[in-house]
This record gives sequence, C-alpha cells and structure tokens, in this order.
Amino acid sequence: EFVLGLVNLRGQIATALGMRQVFGKKNDLDAPTMSVVCKIDGNLMSLIVDSIGDVIEIDNELFEPTPETLTQDLRRFIKGIYKLNDKLLSVLDLDALAKELSPNADNAVGRAA
Repeated sequence: EFVLGLVNLRGQIATALGMRQVFGKKNDLDAPTMSVVCKIDGNLMSLIVDSIGDVIEIDNELFEPTPETLTQDLRRFIKGIYKLNDKLLSVLDLDALAKELSPNADNAVGRAA
C-alpha cells in the first residue's frame, strides 16, 4: 500500500515509497512533497516525504529504543528514537523497508497466501 510507483532518475529506476502511507497518515493530495533518494543493496528507493529539515548532529546518548506503545506496523520500520529538546526524531529503518520490497521467497509466499 505504500509503493506509489516508479521514478526514472536519469535512466535509473527507483521505487517510490510514500512515507505517509508507511506510517498510516492520511494522504493529502494538495500538499507539496519532496523526494529523498536512497541506495540500499544496489537498489534505488525514492522516499516521498512532506518536507526535509536541516542536517543536525545528535549525541548518541539521546538514542532510545522504539517505544513498545507503537503498533507493530509502525515499529517494524523504526530503529529507535532520539529525544531532542523540543521534539522526537524517529530513525527510519531503511533495511526493513528494502526487505519489505524484496522479492525473496519468504515475502513472496506471504503475499500469495
């Protein structure tokens, strides 16, 4: 449900993933979006996001495991949380996203059932 399609990036094909859909948020078709391109295991993914913030440095001591109170649907794509002064920063698990998309035998059986 979060695969939005394919994107041609100068001849290379990337799978477009909607981050709103990954995290169960309502899709706002009128809102502007941006794309963050990632390469994982040689495959390109285009993460469709609402906005991109500043690059910041964060002390590793602020890292905490993903809260148990989140549903498993959300937890499976989050590595952990950083508690900042005025907000929380979720760390996206790109490997988990890539695994969800990979055509390996385990996923193929799960989808066919």
